Order: sequence, then structure tokens, then C-alpha cells
Amino acid sequence: MHRRCMNHVLSCLWTLCALGLLLWVPLSDAQPSSRILVLHGNEKMIDLQPWIELRRTDSEFAFEQILAGGGAWNAASNYTSMHFGYSSDALWMKITLQSVAQEETLWHLYFPYSSLSKVVLYEEGEPERVSGLGVRLADRDYAHRNAVFHIQLDPGEQTTLYLRAESVGSLGVSSQLWSGAAFGSHSVSSSALISLYCGLLLGLGLYHVFISGMLRDQNYLLYGSHLLLFTLGIVAFSGLGGRYLWTEAGEWGTRLLPFGLTAANACGLLLLRNLFIDRDNAGTWRVLANVLTIGSAALAVTGLLLSPAWVSRAIPWLSTLSTLFAVACLLRAVRLKLPMARTFLGGAGLIALAITLFALRAAGLLPATLMTELAVQACSFASLMVVSLALARHTHKQARDQQAQAQMRLETLHQDHSRSSEQVLELTRQLEDANARLKNLALEDPVTGLPNRAALDRHINHALRRSRRRAAPLAVMLIDLDGFKHLQDQLGETTAEHILHEIAARLTAAAREADFVARLGGDEFVLLADDLNEPHQAQTIAERLLDALSPSIELADQSISVGVNIGVTLTHAADLDMPELLRQADMARYARKRTGRSGVSFHSAGTPDGQPA
Repeated sequence: MHRRCMNHVLSCLWTLCALGLLLWVPLSDAQPSSRILVLHGNEKMIDLQPWIELRRTDSEFAFEQILAGGGAWNAASNYTSMHFGYSSDALWMKITLQSVAQEETLWHLYFPYSSLSKVVLYEEGEPERVSGLGVRLADRDYAHRNAVFHIQLDPGEQTTLYLRAESVGSLGVSSQLWSGAAFGSHSVSSSALISLYCGLLLGLGLYHVFISGMLRDQNYLLYGSHLLLFTLGIVAFSGLGGRYLWTEAGEWGTRLLPFGLTAANACGLLLLRNLFIDRDNAGTWRVLANVLTIGSAALAVTGLLLSPAWVSRAIPWLSTLSTLFAVACLLRAVRLKLPMARTFLGGAGLIALAITLFALRAAGLLPATLMTELAVQACSFASLMVVSLALARHTHKQARDQQAQAQMRLETLHQDHSRSSEQVLELTRQLEDANARLKNLALEDPVTGLPNRAALDRHINHALRRSRRRAAPLAVMLIDLDGFKHLQDQLGETTAEHILHEIAARLTAAAREADFVARLGGDEFVLLADDLNEPHQAQTIAERLLDALSPSIELADQSISVGVNIGVTLTHAADLDMPELLRQADMARYARKRTGRSGVSFHSAGTPDGQPA
């Protein structure tokens, strides 16, 4: 029985081997026997890897040297992927196309990997053509977010194309040949997908920045900045920026990719530090967070101003270190039972998955297909949404905790108040005194002790009613100091306040007992004189003010002279309000100021700018 079972097992193994050979033979035969790609004109899309030959050289190698020979070409079909990681070399590609169509055909040579900085197309006897992320849109052979070239073939035509590709980031040269109509449809759908993804990121980032302004919350601002900078990096990486936003940037457009990603990483680390690393009890963790943040910021500036190439190569390492640090920090937060730590840890796990997929794709270990791109986008957006919801819950919990603490304090206060009626009465009296002081402070200028604009607004309404009731004119005098701003800058804030206090004292001393003196702010004062028997009394009062303010102000070590301009308006119409009266007085004051001499100027309805007295 045992031998019979062994025979059955051996028979199954031989059968599996035979099936493997049968499957392997067709796959081997599927490789093209010729390196010439024959086009019939009815194809929609062709993956060019089986027909391409590759050669890697240094960046200074010229096309003439390629034509001269001397180097070996390798079949691209020998490679499992057309992604070669981070390299400063130039990658040359050669492909021969032959058209057997009955009419002229138009094709698009398309490189779907967006981070190619520059791709140059050479044809013997034809001028070179360029495309890629670091090329100005106007200089590209075809206006597209990725590297694309027009290929036009006549019936029976055979041509050999040479291409030279460079990248400041990952060097991925997957290439496809599309017919004209099919490429248009593919271009629209792929661009719509990445545009939707970037639009969702942008909207989420702007939402958090708006919320930060509403709540005055630094954490929302950091997360909104993280999202917006990450969106900038994705827009640069996908080619949307060079296609629609910074079409003339050229090589500078490639710098926005490492800048956006590294600056976003710095904002994310700051957010993590604020939420889960205590200032007093986590010194080592805080130091590590600061080091990674400073490193990210330094790389962002370096990539923008100096060399984006090696910064792009540092991004995977930086992302890996930052993600590992975030996961370790959040595991510590979970162990300490900090609020929302588990939810943030889930978001960090999704971010780690997205970074891993992206790194494997950039290194060529995963194919650059639509499915991998969708997987990276889905994981990254899901992680951002999880962190967004966790941040909202964290803020809501903080608000509830603060409310609970406030409620507890309030209950404690009520308990203390209920112990003794005398304490309640005393607290009430103290509250009334405090309210009275606040009321006085609200109507008083803190520098000069004069009434402020709010007090003036309240007083002038009563004065206008009295003026109308008594049919007596009302004078509003606007006083300002010449060159006070210069004095303030020259002498300092303390001396300027001393000058203002002295001016206020002189105005109060020169004014009549019934007059109302107030400070509007800065170097502007107002005197309100009602109950005038004759209009010319306003002239007398204004000149008395001018005389009182003209003498020099004596300081500890110097004497200061301040020029004074006074604008006066007279009215007894109750329908005018304070802004209109101040405007009229200001027009008169400005008329005096234009003469260049201190003095008094009265507003006249017939002369809108006022007239000097």
C-alpha cells in the first residue's frame, strides 16, 4: 500500500513537471524573434519592453558616440522591470519601428512614469526633440504631464529611434506606443484620476487651515500645512504642475517635488510632537522629533535651492525613518493610554503601507501599473482621512475635558458660595466693583486718562440734542500733533507716552469746565464745546488751545517742540452723527496741515477742504 501511494505521488510530480514545461515553452516562444516592431495601424497600445534595447552611460555621453558604436546594447526583455532606482546615469533606449499600414499613421511614444526629468528623442537626419518633467511646456514635443513624443510613419516606412532618459528621482522608463485616438482617451482618464486625488488632498488641506483659523488651533494649522505641502509634492511628481501651473519653470519645477514632500514631513513630525510627546517627561523622544524635523526642513530648503537629485534619493530614507519613529512614538502613546493614540497609530500604519508601496514601485520591485498607482493613492488618502478624523476627535475630546473641568470648577465655586451668605454678598459686591472699574476702563484712554472714542460717541449724542433744544451752536475740534510719529521712533515709546500725557494735561487745563476732551488714538485728540453763545467763541477756544499747546515740553535732558493743527466744525443739526462731524473737522485740519504751519482751520460747507483761520 505504501509503495502504491509513493507511485501515485511520483506520477503527480511528473505530471506537474510536464505541465510546467508545456506552459514555459509558449512563454519562451512569446518573445519576439526580431527587434523590429511591425505596426499594422490597427493596434491601440503596445508595451515596448520586448522590442527595446538599453544602454547605460554617464550623463556626458553624446548621441554621436552612440552612433559611433563601441558599447553593448542589452535587450530590455532581459529585465523584469523598467525601473532602475535612483541613478545619475543616462539611460539610452533604441527601438526600430516599421509600418505596414496602407496609409500614414500617427503614434504616441508614451512614458507613464512621471518623474522623468528629461527625455530626448533622436532620429538620424532629424532635429532632436525633448520632453519630461524638467522641460518647459513650450519646449516639449507634446504638451502632456508625462514625457510623450509624436511618431508619424508613412506606409512601409522603417525608422530607428534613440532615446536618452534622465531623472533627478527614480529612473523609471516604462514605455508604451499608443494610437492617436486611444491615447487621447487614456490621457484624459489617467489625468482625471490623479487630478481627483490631488483635488481631494487640496480640499482636505484647505479645510484644516480654515478650521485652524476658526479655532485658533496650531495642530489644525500644522496638519493643513502638511496636506497642502504633500499635495504640492504630488502635483509636481504627477506632472500636473508642469502641465498646468508652472509651465515655464523648466528644471525648477523638478525641485518642488522634494521640497513639498520633505516640508510636509517636517509639519507631520511637529504635529506628532505636539500631540503625543510631553514637554517635561519625554526628553529623548522630543530630541529625536526635533532632529528629524530639522533634518526634513534642511532637506526641503536644500532641494529647493541647491541639489534636488540627492535630496530625492534621501526622501525614501527620511520617510522610512520618520514612519518608524512615528509608529514607535504612537506605540508608546498607546502604552501610556494617551487619547486617540490607537486611531493615529492606524493612520500611521496606512501611511507606512503607502510609503512601502511607493518605494517598491520606485525601486522597480512592483510594476508601474494603474493598480499599484491606485493602491498607493488609496492607502495615502485613507491614512490622511484617518488622521483627520482622529485629530477632530482629539480636539473634541479636549474641548469636552475643558468643559468638564470648567463645570467642576463652577460646581466647586457654587459649593463655596453656598457655605456662607456673607461670602456670597461679599463676592457680589466685589463683582459689582469690578464691573464698575471695567466700565470706567472701557471709556478711558489707558495712556492719558482722558475719555476715549467710545466715551466721545456717547457724549456727543447728548450734546447734539442739547444743541438743537437750545438752538446754540456746537463746536467739534480735532487736534493732532505734527511729526509725532518721527518723535516716537526717535525718542522711544516711553518718552512718546510722556509727551501725550503732557498734551492731555494742557488740553484739560485750557478747556472750559463744560467742554469735553477725549483722545481718539495715536496723536489725535478731540475737544467738544457746546452751549456756545456766539460762533466766534469757538475761535477763541481754539486759539486758547493753540496757545496752551505751543510751548515746548521739558523732558529730563531736552526740550521738545510739537506743532499742532486744529480743525474745527460748527453745527447744531441733530441729524449729524459723530463720524460726519469728525470727517468735517478732519478736512479742516488737513487744510491747515497743507499750509505747512501750525494753526486753526474751520470747515465750511462751501469749501469742502476747509479754510485756514
